This record gives sequence, C-alpha cells and structure tokens, in this order.
Amino acid sequence: MSLRRTVRQSGARAASDRGFTLIEAITMIAVISVLGVVLWSGATLAMRALSAMDSHLDGTGAFLLAEHALREECGQIRFPYWLGQSGIEQNESGITVHYLGGRREDTLVIGFEDNRLWIAEHRRTTDGEEEVSRLPYGPFGGAEFSTARAENRGVYGITVTLRPFKKQDAQDGPESTDRADAGGELAITVEFGALPLGSHTDEND
Repeated sequence: MSLRRTVRQSGARAASDRGFTLIEAITMIAVISVLGVVLWSGATLAMRALSAMDSHLDGTGAFLLAEHALREECGQIRFPYWLGQSGIEQNESGITVHYLGGRREDTLVIGFEDNRLWIAEHRRTTDGEEEVSRLPYGPFGGAEFSTARAENRGVYGITVTLRPFKKQDAQDGPESTDRADAGGELAITVEFGALPLGSHTDEND
C-alpha cells in the first residue's frame, strides 16, 4: 500500500511539474487579449470624453471673459445728454464707439481678427498723442456686430454675436485652421454707461 501511494504521489507531482497544456496556454492568451482590447477601448473613450469636456469648458470660459470685458468697456461709454444722437460707426470688420469716458476723441473699437475678438481703447493724451490698449479674447469661430435698439430708448448699446470654433481633424495636417461650429452661437448685448436724450432719433444706424 505504501508503495502504491508513493507511485501515485510521484505521478501527480510529475503532472503538476509539466505546467499548462498547449490548449490552456492558448486560452489564457486569448482571455488576456480580450481584456486588453476592452481596457484599451475604455481608456480611449475616457480620453475622448475628457477632451470634449476640456474643449467645452475652454469655450465657456472664453465667452464669459469676452462678456465681462464688453460690459466693462461699454459701461465707460457716456454720450453727452445734449448730443441728440450716439456716436457709433459700424463696418464689416467691427464697430467703433466714441465718447469713451465721456470724451469725443476717445473711442472704443471692437473687431474680429485671427479667430479673436479684439477690444481696444483709443485715448488721446494731453500732448495730443494716441494711446492704444488692445486685448484679444477667444478663440472664436466668428463674430457679428450690431447696435442694440429698443422702441422706447433708441440705440442703447451694442450686440456682439460670437460663434464657437472646432479644430479640424488631425489628418488635415498641422496647417489646418479652426472652423466655425454650426451651432452654439451666443449673442452678448451690453449697454452704454450714459445715453443722449435724443438717442431714439439716432440717424447713424
């Protein structure tokens, strides 16, 4: 009996020493491969979601910064009450508003260039020289400018409509430019700090 037990134990020990069979090894490799594909797909989806979230947050931050700057700058526009009309000049590239800080020679210039909303203060010094303070906001996919008008107030401010941007696919190459997104436009309407009494008869618009 002891001899049989010894033979059986040595046989079991020899079988265990041989390790995995070929089928067991192939099955294990297949399982590991499937798990790797699943983990890779999950990581890719997570990275795409994080990228989309970062892009959305960046776009929202750019809109908020631009809105804050527009409200602060337009709040400094003070038309004299006797003027009878507001001093606004508008063209395809942007909009210019006189009486920045209540002075006719000082102007606020708002335009769009290189995917940025540019807000500039043009002020005359006591020596007659012009000082320009110009800051960019964005990037954005585009911008449109118009005057803000109400029936009982006339022209009381400006409206800036900004479009978000989306980068071209990576296969377009390093020279690809940003393109405007089809949706998600944001119209920002800001009021001037003071209006002339006769602004409802403004003939500049």
